[in-house]
Amino acid sequence: MKFIITPIYWILWPHIKLFQKIPFVQVLRVSFEIEKLERQQMYAEARKLRHKWLAKKRYSNSEILLCSEGKDLLYNKKEYERAFQLFENVIEIDPYYNPIELYYGASCAALLTGDFQKAKEYYLKLQEWWDKFEKDPKLKNHLLRRFASCKDWLEGAIKSGNIPVS
Repeated sequence: MKFIITPIYWILWPHIKLFQKIPFVQVLRVSFEIEKLERQQMYAEARKLRHKWLAKKRYSNSEILLCSEGKDLLYNKKEYERAFQLFENVIEIDPYYNPIELYYGASCAALLTGDFQKAKEYYLKLQEWWDKFEKDPKLKNHLLRRFASCKDWLEGAIKSGNIPVS
């Protein structure tokens, strides 16, 4: 078995190295590293890595990192205005990028800045995507289950017209 794997490995290695140079793949790998750091509650290190990559500006598909920055500003740093601006920027760049997380974040940030109109607008977009995803059992079980209680909280806050205590 070892003799079979080794030649294949050496044949594929140059292609793997080339694949890793694709900008989207690089950004994706960095976003995984950032998520790993955040799971370990190493937020300062995650921020430093994210800012390093966002500063490069030459990479396409930066919506992954911008959304990550928005979540950090919203949940950890409680900088709601900046988080809202970042989520809106990502929506302008690619409104189809992870729409449940994106519109949830934008709606929460808008709500916490007191902009109920924008919060409701983004909540309605979230609901549109929610309805689409709910039809797919895999997406429903994986993604929607994670956001169900968050969506209920957001819906209650928007309907009541009160800014929740953060």
